[in-house]
Order: sequence, then structure tokens, then C-alpha cells
Amino acid sequence: MNRSSIVRFAAVFAGLSLALGLSTATASAKIKPRDGAYYQKVGKQDGYIITDAGKIVGASANMKFRDRSGRACTPDGLYTYDGVTGAFSTPKRAIATNSRNRFSFRGSVSSSFPKLRSAVSGRFINRNRAIITIKVWQGGCKASLTLRKATFTAGG
Repeated sequence: MNRSSIVRFAAVFAGLSLALGLSTATASAKIKPRDGAYYQKVGKQDGYIITDAGKIVGASANMKFRDRSGRACTPDGLYTYDGVTGAFSTPKRAIATNSRNRFSFRGSVSSSFPKLRSAVSGRFINRNRAIITIKVWQGGCKASLTLRKATFTAGG
């Protein structure tokens, strides 16, 4: 064996060793959310998700709704106070996080408001912190709120 063959063999061996080592690395541990609420306030707007038995059972937000032209609007049946409208959304059943600590659900805000829709998604950073996005819309009137530093609050 000449010198270039040895170098080539060593490079291939090192590359295979590295590839095998990366592919067999353990995945990050699944985080079980604590029971209570993960809350954050952003200016006049705020929002939270409610957890029970390690699953997401609801989400609520006070948001500024806008129409397609950017003007403030209020969905039918909801009330606005100081430019902010509150909405609570529940999934059909409790939602568990996936293997990457993410969750999402589309829910109805209430059976009283059948045209009002919502989508909630996010992920848990650790047991005390989550990133949450809450979207609510009815026709052209919509709102979205992203909570990047939602922290756990015992008991809601």
C-alpha cells in the first residue's frame, strides 16, 4: 500500500465512523407539559394555552382583529374592549405533543359562533417554556398572535 491509499482509507473510515455516530445519536427527550397554563402578555394582547394531564385542552387569546384592508374589526358575536377582542378555543379532544414536542389543532371557538375558526400550534422548549401561535378568523376579519416566551403559570 502506498501513502495515498492509506490516506484515502483513513478518510473513508473517518467519514463512515462520523456518519454512523451521527445517525445513531439519541433524540432529545420528549417533554411532558406541566398542568396549568403557559402565558405571555405582548403589549395590550395576551394569550395562553391550558394543559391537563400532560395534554393541551384549550387556548385563549385577547387579540387585535384586522380586516383585509388593515382596519380594526370585530367578529360577529364577540366583544371588543380597548381595541382587543377575546376568544377561547378548544380542541375536540385533548392534544398530546408529538416526538418533537410540537402540537397543533384546529378548533371551533364556540358552538354559539359556528363561523368563527381557530388554529393553535406551538412547541415546548422545556417544562417551563413554550412557543405558541394562535390564529382566529371569521371571513375577512382575522387575528394572529405569536407568543415566543410563554412561561408556565401554576393553576392558570
